[in-house]
Amino acid sequence: MVKEVVKFCRKNHPYIKQVVVETEEGEYLISYSKPIAFKGSKGVQLSGLWDYPQTTARYVACFLRCKDPEEVRERISAGEYELVDELIVS
Repeated sequence: MVKEVVKFCRKNHPYIKQVVVETEEGEYLISYSKPIAFKGSKGVQLSGLWDYPQTTARYVACFLRCKDPEEVRERISAGEYELVDELIVS
């Protein structure tokens, strides 16, 4: 079930290529039809392509309630977020 269109944090404009899909396990950020980020029962997992292009990285930061993509990188380095080869919406 599609929960909402993610709105870019700075300008608050809806962007239809970025959607949040809610499942029993948690929420997935889908970018251009590909799962990019997950937060829920498995913690936070990010696809290896989460930060390409830069616009997607900003949407991921917004989805995870981070101030910017650099904070996301710091949390990955600290082990708070897990990088995975591929996310599959289940």
